[in-house]
Amino acid sequence: MVLMKQCLTRSGCRRAALLAIMLAGLATNLGGPVDARRSLPTEESSQRKTVKVPKPSIIDSTEGLTIHETLIVNGLVRKALVHLPNHYNPDEKRPLLIVLHGARLSGWIAEAVTGFDKIANQEDFIVAYPDAVHQQWDDGRSPADNPSSGIDDVAFMARLIDTIDWKYHIETNEVYVAGYSSGGMLAQKVGMELSGKVSAIAEVASSLPIPQLALRKTPTRPLSVLMINGTQDRAFPMAGGTTQIIKVKVGPVAPIMTTYQYWIEANGGIGSASPREDALQKIKHGTIVNLLNTRTRNGSCVMLYAINGGGHTWPGSEVPLRYIPLLGRQSRDLNASELIWEFFKYYRRDC
Repeated sequence: MVLMKQCLTRSGCRRAALLAIMLAGLATNLGGPVDARRSLPTEESSQRKTVKVPKPSIIDSTEGLTIHETLIVNGLVRKALVHLPNHYNPDEKRPLLIVLHGARLSGWIAEAVTGFDKIANQEDFIVAYPDAVHQQWDDGRSPADNPSSGIDDVAFMARLIDTIDWKYHIETNEVYVAGYSSGGMLAQKVGMELSGKVSAIAEVASSLPIPQLALRKTPTRPLSVLMINGTQDRAFPMAGGTTQIIKVKVGPVAPIMTTYQYWIEANGGIGSASPREDALQKIKHGTIVNLLNTRTRNGSCVMLYAINGGGHTWPGSEVPLRYIPLLGRQSRDLNASELIWEFFKYYRRDC
């Protein structure tokens, strides 16, 4: 409480402190219509139902433009924020990054925590922040551990990709998915089941749930994978196990190294070059990171950043997650969002 009061006295910190409280279990609904240009038929087109399509013009703004999107998928209303970068031109295609929030959170909290809008404005890509049903993704856990089991969020991701491509134009061979916690589990499920649309995925503070691991699904084409995990994460321990955090049941999850090895094997095993292992030490805040790097037989890249002492957090976030003790330590030396985008940009070349 003392730390929170100190934070509230600083310029610009009030909003961050509020978001930190939100991260403990609050969420929000998205809404608000946008101007229509033409109608996009939904899966209920036989009933002549449509959703409105915005007409984004060329954007010449340092902050870009964020639009509220609403879709109908399997009879459910689904929502997402879509951020168009500054200098957006509807006649030009650009990469798409989908960012998946954790349990009990929402798309706009993911937007605030990750800071991907700023990177998108600098690097010229589109970012989408979808919302889960019941604030929980259908992420591969068993129904006993997940009230949203069976929702089919993979179908939602496929529809979202197609809709964003139709409205805003994307490079279809540069579609990426990144997720935190439960969102990280869904990102991996999407990688298994939707690799025809997704080129690479990233997870932060996550692993594979045991039920999903047991299916032994593999991508239909090379899929590069980035993992960022803390060694003191109580929700997703390095050794795996059945856990929960802040009253959210996680259920049985695989050890981090088992997940890492799974993605190597799913991509054909280790390639001709030997895997690399490096120890990185950041002096400013004393973060020590073990980096594992493997180029697989099919040419994809599987990379793991293991942050010694790191907790169940998004490293480098400007939102003060370190003020929520149950989440553990947040590294200030690494910026997960910057690492993720750098990985997506260069995974074909560097590994």
